[in-house]
Amino acid sequence: MIFLLICGLLSVLALISQLLIPYSNKVLVDGVLIEGSMQYLWLSVFLFGLSAVGYLIFSQTHNILFTKVEESILLKIKLDIHSKFRNLKDVHKHDLGEKMSYYTNDANLLKESYRAILGLLLGVIQIIMIFFIILTIDWRFSLIMLLLIPIFSIWPRIVGKGIHKKSIIVQESEQKVMSGLTDSLRLSTEIRVFHKEDWDFKSIAGIFKSIIKPKIVLQMWNALMSFNQLFYWIIICIIMYFGGRMVIEGSVSAGFLIALINYLGFVNEPVHSIINNYSKIQTVKGAVGRLDHLFQLEDRGNGTERLESKEIPIEVSNLYYIVEGKSILKNVSFTVKQGEFVGIIGKSGSGKSSLLKIICKLIEPDEGKITFQDRDIHSIDNNSFYSNVCIVTQDSYFFKGSISENLMLGGEYGIDEIKEAIHQVGLSDVVNERVEQTNSQLGEDANTLSGGQKQRLAIIRAVLKETPILLLDEVTSALDLATEKEVMEYIKRLRKGKTTIFVTHRIHTVKDSDWIMIMENGEIQEQGTHQKLLDSRYYNGLYETYNEGVG
Repeated sequence: MIFLLICGLLSVLALISQLLIPYSNKVLVDGVLIEGSMQYLWLSVFLFGLSAVGYLIFSQTHNILFTKVEESILLKIKLDIHSKFRNLKDVHKHDLGEKMSYYTNDANLLKESYRAILGLLLGVIQIIMIFFIILTIDWRFSLIMLLLIPIFSIWPRIVGKGIHKKSIIVQESEQKVMSGLTDSLRLSTEIRVFHKEDWDFKSIAGIFKSIIKPKIVLQMWNALMSFNQLFYWIIICIIMYFGGRMVIEGSVSAGFLIALINYLGFVNEPVHSIINNYSKIQTVKGAVGRLDHLFQLEDRGNGTERLESKEIPIEVSNLYYIVEGKSILKNVSFTVKQGEFVGIIGKSGSGKSSLLKIICKLIEPDEGKITFQDRDIHSIDNNSFYSNVCIVTQDSYFFKGSISENLMLGGEYGIDEIKEAIHQVGLSDVVNERVEQTNSQLGEDANTLSGGQKQRLAIIRAVLKETPILLLDEVTSALDLATEKEVMEYIKRLRKGKTTIFVTHRIHTVKDSDWIMIMENGEIQEQGTHQKLLDSRYYNGLYETYNEGVG
């Protein structure tokens, strides 16, 4: 706040310096050109030099300082947006393109609003100062300036409503562009192998073109706002006519008229500034509305209870989850005891992944209850919860950094511990062939690794954390049978005595689990041990189908 006040003060000082220039011209014309006074010559030169240097120093200092203020504001806005996304109840609420539009378009517009507001206020101050200067010179001309006030007050309010509505349409269009571009870049491999470059180009071109019309319409409304200047120039013409007649009649000096016209010329800048900045503020209202909607979304909340470092049974009761009218989970209930290895199998779309995400507090169910140690999941402190629960999803991501840095996302581990884990999942050859080994850089989302290699790194990262509860979602789907067997042995060995819930569509992966749950169409069809379930026609059919596939 103090920096904003300093910026405002510097702007006012720059404004005062600028307004001394017309007065120095008056002194030059009346005192030097007409009266031939050397004293007035020195005075006019001094005033002009003082005002020019003062304006340069104050305006440039303001620009530098205000840039710091703007960037600090932008930083806070982006951090607030980032914090909001991190704390949303549903972590998958928005797609990536939509999220990025908040960081770029909306945040930058909101940052610019501070400059627009300051510019608008300074424009008003400048007009008021010019009004009082003219009032002290000749009060009659100041009355003409008063005609501008109702014009400049009414017109922007009328046009501003249209600008606000059109700016919302532009921002929504920019969001669609960002989402479409994100999808296109993600599909780079598929577009190439399916030879869809022409389709992609036409699609992207269509998306880019879709924003042209809304922007043109918005600019047309901004052009309407500038019609205020027409009224301003009409007033200038009137003053020039009557002022010129007064000079001819000898009632005012030529220097006065020149100074008056110069001062009125200075009015053009604040008038233009007020119009443009008012338009910007109306445009920013759309971004403010979008950000306000984002910040009104419900946060995940944070409980006060902490999980105790002892047995942590999980109880799921009557769970329902609905997306766009479709039931993903229906009346799901089960209990997992401490230390159990539970397998969940089912076809794609049966609700397995959604179930794990709900258990891990990544998405919210529509109905039902989940408890850990008889504590409602919502009453548990988030730090305590995630110190005891970890998940590996189907799409695990990696940041730009070394292998070690990525693996130590969950905690600090010794290099020997990391190397042993890498060896246990069969990645030693992959890592050792790199010059820097575990210190080698992965690149963006580990794009130098295969899908199976990334899966194994994701497993290591989660297993090393040693949480009492680990949820694994199709984490071996990209592995061959031999490698999968090694990885499963590693997981079971390190997870002995700890709770593990393993989602897969491969029966052999979980047949040695303490018990297995079969899901179909969002419901639990059967549950029990592998041997017990073989007596059921449904499970036995799945198992025979799998054996035939292996054979």
